[in-house]
Amino acid sequence: MKREKQVVRRVNKFCSLFAVAMTLAAVSAFADGEEVWQSRPPMQDTFVRDTERNNSFATNLAVIVGNNREGCMMFDVAGLANVTAARIRFYLTQCGTTSGVKWPLFFRIMRNDQWADTTLTWNSLPDEFRVAWPLYATNDVTLAGYVEIPAGSQGTWQTVDVTEAVKAAAPRGRLALHITSSWDGNGSSDTTPICFVASDHTDKSLCPVLEFQGEEMGLRLIEDAFIEKSNPNSNFGIVANEATRSGAIVVERGAREGFMKFDISGFSGTPVDSAKLRVRTNFQAETGNTVQFQIVDDNWSEGTVTWNNPPSGVTPGAAWPAETPQNAIRAASPGPDMFHDFELAPLVNQALAAGKTTMSLHITIQNSSPRFFICSSKERDTAAWRPRIITESFADAPLTTRTPLQETFVGSNAGDTAYLPWMMERNWNYLQIGCDGNMAQYGLMLFDPTGLEDAEYVRLRVRAQNTIAAGDGGLRVAAWTTDAWNATNLTYNTVRPWFPSVSSVTAATALDGEIASVYFPQARATPYIEVDVTAAARAAAQAGRMVTFGLFSNRDWPTIYMGESPYPAVLIFPDPDATFGKRVTCSLDRIGGSPALKLAWSPSAAAGATYTVERQKDGTWKTVATDLSEATCLDARAEPNVAQTYRITETTSGKSVVKFVTLVPTVKVFACADTYVRNGGDANATFGTGISLVHKYSGGNNDGATREGLYRFDLSEIPADFDTAIFKLYSTGVDDSHDSSAHVNLYVYPDFDWTDATAPTWNAVFSNGWPTQRANTDGRTDAKRAGEVSVGQFDVTSRFVGADEVCFDVTSAIRAARAAGASHITLHSASYCGSGNWNFGFIPRERSQGISLGPQIVFTLKNWVPHGMVIMIR
Repeated sequence: MKREKQVVRRVNKFCSLFAVAMTLAAVSAFADGEEVWQSRPPMQDTFVRDTERNNSFATNLAVIVGNNREGCMMFDVAGLANVTAARIRFYLTQCGTTSGVKWPLFFRIMRNDQWADTTLTWNSLPDEFRVAWPLYATNDVTLAGYVEIPAGSQGTWQTVDVTEAVKAAAPRGRLALHITSSWDGNGSSDTTPICFVASDHTDKSLCPVLEFQGEEMGLRLIEDAFIEKSNPNSNFGIVANEATRSGAIVVERGAREGFMKFDISGFSGTPVDSAKLRVRTNFQAETGNTVQFQIVDDNWSEGTVTWNNPPSGVTPGAAWPAETPQNAIRAASPGPDMFHDFELAPLVNQALAAGKTTMSLHITIQNSSPRFFICSSKERDTAAWRPRIITESFADAPLTTRTPLQETFVGSNAGDTAYLPWMMERNWNYLQIGCDGNMAQYGLMLFDPTGLEDAEYVRLRVRAQNTIAAGDGGLRVAAWTTDAWNATNLTYNTVRPWFPSVSSVTAATALDGEIASVYFPQARATPYIEVDVTAAARAAAQAGRMVTFGLFSNRDWPTIYMGESPYPAVLIFPDPDATFGKRVTCSLDRIGGSPALKLAWSPSAAAGATYTVERQKDGTWKTVATDLSEATCLDARAEPNVAQTYRITETTSGKSVVKFVTLVPTVKVFACADTYVRNGGDANATFGTGISLVHKYSGGNNDGATREGLYRFDLSEIPADFDTAIFKLYSTGVDDSHDSSAHVNLYVYPDFDWTDATAPTWNAVFSNGWPTQRANTDGRTDAKRAGEVSVGQFDVTSRFVGADEVCFDVTSAIRAARAAGASHITLHSASYCGSGNWNFGFIPRERSQGISLGPQIVFTLKNWVPHGMVIMIR
């Protein structure tokens, strides 16, 4: 039990997204009798085998994992967004017997769930799992669950917690899992794979199941009813007997109309590519009808709705309009006693665009003969027949890769040495990294992230040339948005302070910009290592800069293959142009002399495809353009600062993609120089290239503000027409203690010509001595110097933490400087604390985060102007 608790703690440490206990010890909270478990069998399960790459094992009676085999499972998780617990139970038929060995099983989410077990083989396994990941990464968002199987466990039930994975996959409707083991017999002759009973086994009592607790909500029906003209005051929401068609929704033209209400909160406002309403028709249902589903107000209840008491805006018995309403969908009805899907994605997306968490549908039919459209309701005793919405995204685009532009490593032992020429002389095709407490070596890889600003996901894959021992810190990865650098002259001294100093570097030592740490359950020889770098790649692409990944290890001395090797480092991401609508971008353009929104999307592969673009506003679709032969469109009627929805339909196939686009006309202008100045013994020292903009107020010694900041901005970079200008500073981390009176003041300092390289000293700008006032009548300081103009004060109500914003409105100051004909403006910040010493820092331009969190002014534009804009697609 002690070992199991250690594993739980370790998994919680390294699986940050799904931070749940995943071993047998952890499932004690799910003891039988506490709450009834509901269950669902797998939709499909199988395994693939490296030594039989074109063979399918879909009908095998067992799923086999290990010894060149990998398992795949898929579950229906529609409606399970709000479960309180979920687990997979599986029955072992084979396990190794070597004493003391535990077989680790990793259950990872497959983003691509568009596969069938009958055709799945090793060679057809989705690209994202072409290489298994026998390790933990702190940012591995695909890890759904992990369990260690003790030796000799055959003939037992095993359990793995997948609660968070089920919740995350519920809006999509399916949870596909890839199952691997990192045990390969290393150090032991026991290479026995794990086998557990598959869903094809004849003994269904031993088949795997997904068990869950909590109410099935999310996309399932939460209320339904029908109303009847001949009984206008009767309610048929929760009917009591078969005579009134218990468990059914009955629709008949002019006589009966239906209502359904769905909980769509599981989407969290994210639009869907497909949302199918799945119903089971009644034996009296008839083909030949046209059924209309129309969004209506939610102000009705299944226990009170009647013909005379319908939802707002509904007129029972009203004739259909000639054209389908913009908030409705019409479709042919199926025959009796069958499941049928109605595609309602446009309606779901309309409701989501309006910020709704529930969606109500009014169901009517057109024909008087045939008479009925009847389907099971949520009261149906057979749960599988109850209506629900099944969602899915388009099949994932094929993965593509991108190799580094530059690679090298740097070392502290010879801080001014550039290692790339030295490596080339010796024909090295790998980077050596590590630390022994006396010296350290760090690897660097430079990538071009162009086109990845809205990538669904991006991963960095590298391969070690040697064996990496078990434990945490096998590899650590940091990310920085940078300009291009030259590996032939890059040295340790030129890239610091990105890396920590050498002495006593441990797993707890922070790397600037660190995004992931890798843990190996066992020693691995030449392992592939992957970490998620999506956020870093997107940020760099959006900033129009390169991205650098730093590699470091505080264990052993791993050697990582470079690009000129059989196993080059690569970025892996879905091809944004491989699937119609997978990639939609927007930018500013012009039609004649007028500004316009330019939409562009990944085109269809269909020959001769054309497109129709519609914009939705106030619940109606308006055609922007039709018969477009190119995958691009200009819209001169789009509005800034308004959330708009576009529907792009590929006319040949009728497939549509709906995207939400908000134009936020803002411009960020970063400081062209920044520094801090320091009184006392450093009053004549410069800090223009420091890694922190240090501020200090010494109340205990009655010294006042002894460290203050200066920031210079080039006014030529500022847009001509703006509403507001907000100056922002971001803290470097947790500050020292301060009292409730603590605040930061900002002033406009008389501008002079200075840069980071020629940054002024304390004495140069504030003269010798201590000119800061100790106190004002209100008990607070005013650090204003002669000739300065006060901008404002930011009160600090709690401790600063990393990336906290400190904001000042500098609109008037910028306008005044521009009106005076100035080319630049210099701002000055100072802190105050009533007692004790308050010491903290802001992020400067020089720090790796400076590209996005350095001193900046954010301008909100008045209207559409031909200036760079931050455009958000959500």
